Amino acid sequence: MLSAEPREAQANIIYFRVVDIAPSHADLSARGVTVANAPQMIRRHADGTEEWMAFFSDNKRLPLPIISRRTPV
Repeated sequence: MLSAEPREAQANIIYFRVVDIAPSHADLSARGVTVANAPQMIRRHADGTEEWMAFFSDNKRLPLPIISRRTPV
């Protein structure tokens, strides 16, 4: 989500979509990136698809999320 309003620049969030959140989260951690939490399911859609999210910190210690979808088997 990005805002065109300069005064809202601090509220901008970029979501980084990854194919599989667990290995992506582990890779960030192994590379020394500060991760704020383990991946958590944040939503289950009507078709059973799950959305998972975890946060890491950028070089200014601002939170950035990685997000992934899992389809039901």
